[in-house]
Amino acid sequence: GLFNTIRILWLIYAGLTLAVFAALVLSGMPPFDSLCHSLTTLSTGGYSPHDSSIEYYRLMGYSRYVMMEYVIIAGMLLGGINFLVHYRALRGDLRALFSGVEMKYFWSITSAAILLMLAWRYFGSGQVPSFPVFSAAFWKTLEENFRTAAFQVVSIMTTTGYATRDIGSGWFGASSRLVFLMLMFIGGCVGSTGGGFKVLRIAILDKVIRRELFMLRSPLGTVSTITVDGEPVRREEIQRLTGLFYVWAALIAAGSIVTAILSRHGGLEAASGMFSAVNNVGPCFIPTAELPLLSPVIKAVWIFGMLAGRLEILPALLLLSRRAWQY
Repeated sequence: GLFNTIRILWLIYAGLTLAVFAALVLSGMPPFDSLCHSLTTLSTGGYSPHDSSIEYYRLMGYSRYVMMEYVIIAGMLLGGINFLVHYRALRGDLRALFSGVEMKYFWSITSAAILLMLAWRYFGSGQVPSFPVFSAAFWKTLEENFRTAAFQVVSIMTTTGYATRDIGSGWFGASSRLVFLMLMFIGGCVGSTGGGFKVLRIAILDKVIRRELFMLRSPLGTVSTITVDGEPVRREEIQRLTGLFYVWAALIAAGSIVTAILSRHGGLEAASGMFSAVNNVGPCFIPTAELPLLSPVIKAVWIFGMLAGRLEILPALLLLSRRAWQY
């Protein structure tokens, strides 16, 4: 029944949180910090006891900070995956982590984003390392770059918001920042603790476009049904999904314009603030120290964006409808 399902999901959530806590303690993180981070990793909350977030442990010279970062990457991935997938995996069906439409898109998007950032780092930044290929220094640099890119990609896509590098810093190029905006919008999986538009919805919209292209090149009278994991998606659900996509994008666009008008920040920085707010991410390209200086109007728009994004827009807009209050 419903109670049994809730109990199972809570047990999975609590068990994974304890696993992250234990792994962080074993990696040398202080117990209090481990507790705080384990509670905000699975929940994709992203809060840290330190202003510099997870970068704190590298800056303070912790000997096993690399292990800490990999543990948190794994924890954020677990938080961004549908908990029903975790249930199937814990029942022995490990293929559930990689099969199914949503999981295929999730891993594909994450991998592509990491590779794009590494490609810019090595070929677009003008900072190509001079170490001989396959030397120890080459592999060490490659691992550092991979870990930095992977941490930020997973943090943004799962809407956790931890950082080992400021996403607005020079370490990330213009192409990487555009990728971050797209990842903010996409978010985690349906049934996860992550925010954003959700990977499954992106997958369905992708299938809608593919179907439209197929219908354009097919004879009149051709019938094509969109399916997800063998189940047909009802037309009403597709209509609701496309409407939600439009409203989601329109709210971000409106908030980005307001931010750009009422602040001294450029278009990309202004957009990143609203992308982050609506998708419940946290970090943006505006330096943290400058956020308190933003106009109260911008802050009010972002607050509404955060609430609307967490409620998935439509319920929040319904509250603004006069007619809705009459019932």
